[in-house]
Amino acid sequence: MQHTSSYFTGLSTLPITPQHPVQQSGFAARTSKSTGVHDPLYARAFSISDGATTLCFVVLDILGISLTQTNLIRQRVSAATGVPETAVQVLTTHTHGGPATLPKAYLGDIDQAYLTYLMNQTVTACINAINNQHPATLHYGVTQNNSGKNRRNPEGPTDTDVSVLYIDRGNSQHIAFVSYACHPVVLGPDNTLITRDYPGEIINTLESLLPECTTIVATGCAGQINTGHKATDSWQNTPATNRTFEEAKRIGASIAKNAYQTIQQLKTSTPLPVTPVRHATTPLKLPFAKLEFSVDDAVRAWRAELVSANADRRALLEALLVWAQRREARANVLTEVAAASFGGVSIAVFPGEVFVEYGLQLKALFGSVITLAYGNDNPGYLPTTAAFAEGGYEVADAYKFYGQPAPFVPQVESILMNAMRDLLQELRS
Repeated sequence: MQHTSSYFTGLSTLPITPQHPVQQSGFAARTSKSTGVHDPLYARAFSISDGATTLCFVVLDILGISLTQTNLIRQRVSAATGVPETAVQVLTTHTHGGPATLPKAYLGDIDQAYLTYLMNQTVTACINAINNQHPATLHYGVTQNNSGKNRRNPEGPTDTDVSVLYIDRGNSQHIAFVSYACHPVVLGPDNTLITRDYPGEIINTLESLLPECTTIVATGCAGQINTGHKATDSWQNTPATNRTFEEAKRIGASIAKNAYQTIQQLKTSTPLPVTPVRHATTPLKLPFAKLEFSVDDAVRAWRAELVSANADRRALLEALLVWAQRREARANVLTEVAAASFGGVSIAVFPGEVFVEYGLQLKALFGSVITLAYGNDNPGYLPTTAAFAEGGYEVADAYKFYGQPAPFVPQVESILMNAMRDLLQELRS
């Protein structure tokens, strides 16, 4: 196939809502199964082609996906469509109101029947988006929103960008691809209803304002960014007045209205130039540091505390004891970074919970780049080098809940950022 003077895009939206009670993922304090569905979950896929190269992005309303699961999806999509496996990018919103899906994390037991359903729906959504494309023009803009807060340091950095890729597909349903860097954890561990959290409210609001447009929301580099509470607040099931569905709706609607105003401007703007669609992926090994404490001593302390612990603390201690029992002495974890470019815009896809500084640095270097996290893998938190020296939940505790044997080495920032910079430079050369 030859490059053409137009882009072609495809779209598919399929439900991935659990049909029966499942364990939700994201909070060690929440151990019961879901009690209902507040709002449905989806696999939302879109493809972009220049006539020679096709890319497919799919966003899932779940906490995370493993690299093994991503590669299984890629293999099936590639076999059915002929696109290269690395042309398929599997993103997750990181909602803490969805079902457990990460195989090595202690963030809820996986329901295997649900996981099979999720994988099948995701594969089908990608195939549909690739096989049913229409001519399209692409438009890109950025607006601002201040909903995200730095939970480690109130004076620390946040990323206020709401990035919008608007895809005008003529007589077919248009696409608004929106990204924002903020944890979808408005709802806390006391919530037992399946929910997309605030990204779902972005979709609801934007699609009510633009019924001819399907909205897809991806989460940016939001490792330490949420809507205003400490990470350790989520260790308790006590309801919080600011962690409600009403608050999720308020935040989602606020971001959606910013995106809507941008889309209204983009509708009359000059489309992005039709340049070749390009993509690249780099596999990486992220090393673990040596533990600075004795696991055996910690287990004895946790067991002693368990005797008099309240329900919330008991759930946390039991998760820690499972971590200690199943801990594997691994030297590193295999993951990847990925990037794509078209029309003068780049998309950078990081695995896991990268800190906000990753995205800010890339934007400062490259300008028109959409920086995304929770893509293709989720090995846990990936802090900055400076954050390792500061400690805190993301460095000292979270790796246990992700089933990792130890924290990563402080050099993970340079490993990931150097690889991503090289990818983006390669795609832009």
